[in-house]
Amino acid sequence: MTVQSIVTRPTGATPPRLFRELEHVRLLRDFQSPAGVVPKGTLATVLQVFAHGQAYQVEFEGPFEVPETVPASLLHGNGQAT
Repeated sequence: MTVQSIVTRPTGATPPRLFRELEHVRLLRDFQSPAGVVPKGTLATVLQVFAHGQAYQVEFEGPFEVPETVPASLLHGNGQAT
């Protein structure tokens, strides 16, 4: 799966907030990963930024410790870095 295949933004839509590498973020909605459903509110750490902040490679806490690429629209930051 490519970053472009998971990121869609309507024309004229406000770009999502840009998160920094190693910043903590939380899921705004459930996310379907190959390992299973990661529940809304799960904390993750940003590992890499794709497409100028349109998607992020994150590592979730808990049983989902495999990096996943997540669209920015599913993430909310709390401004904390590790």
